[in-house]
Amino acid sequence: MTVTENALHAALAPPASRIRLVVSDMDGTLLTPEKQVTHRTLAAVQALKEAGIPLCLVSSRPPGGIEMYFDVLGLHTPYGALNGGTILNADRTVRSQLALDPGAVQDTLDMLKVHDLDAWLFRGHEWLVDNATGAYVEPERKTVRIEPQIVSSFAGSLSGIGKITGSSADYDAVARQEAEIGMLLEGRASVARSSQWFLDITPLDANKATP
Repeated sequence: MTVTENALHAALAPPASRIRLVVSDMDGTLLTPEKQVTHRTLAAVQALKEAGIPLCLVSSRPPGGIEMYFDVLGLHTPYGALNGGTILNADRTVRSQLALDPGAVQDTLDMLKVHDLDAWLFRGHEWLVDNATGAYVEPERKTVRIEPQIVSSFAGSLSGIGKITGSSADYDAVARQEAEIGMLLEGRASVARSSQWFLDITPLDANKATP
């Protein structure tokens, strides 16, 4: 730096005084692969608190899968679930939410059924499942610590859906459906794999990059 640049830099307020909010993803960012919070993460969260900077979480997880970490992190801030499409207050009430068009929901369910992928519907705090014995239901229940609502049919549950997840142990089938459903719902929804075995379909503007 030149003398002038050094003077300008010294005159700037410290970074913490210019930061108003920190927004963090969870899986693969805030959490370890084992879904744990490390001591270093806790120290960073505490440092933010001491600097007066709120931390908000955003994740493709349903609300309960985010709330389960609030106590250990000591958070009392709004947060974004279902890929940021549903914004909730710290008291679990919904502040705002985006929903898939019922026609897009039905089109997705039809495609998943034809290609033997289990379908889950998420709406606010609800997790709707029509196959309780699906391979990933129990692991997901343990991961996000919420109970699925088992339904005999998704008919009548197409409105207000914030996310659809298709799951299968056939990873190639999940990859193919990412492309096929992506083409089918182009301009109507965001379609992306969140893992090799999960395909997430969310409202078009429900993504972690949309302010």
